[in-house]
Amino acid sequence: MVATEHHYTVQQLSEKWQVAANTIRNLFKDEPGVLKVSQPRLLTRKQKPHVTLRIPASVVERLHKQWSTPTGSLEVKRSRRTI
Repeated sequence: MVATEHHYTVQQLSEKWQVAANTIRNLFKDEPGVLKVSQPRLLTRKQKPHVTLRIPASVVERLHKQWSTPTGSLEVKRSRRTI
């Protein structure tokens, strides 16, 4: 990965691939190379810290190629929300 390569936002990939932003977030949140930016803030016990993802073009291309092969699988892990 090159520091100057294009990095996508979750919203940009969501629009490009025409899927929900939560789907993109769940697909890429644990992928190596994805930048996770968070700002410390005071949280109550029920709040999660806000994390912004920046997804390098090389990671997008790698995973798209992997999912496009006949043996590649695409599994979206749903996050649990407690209310």
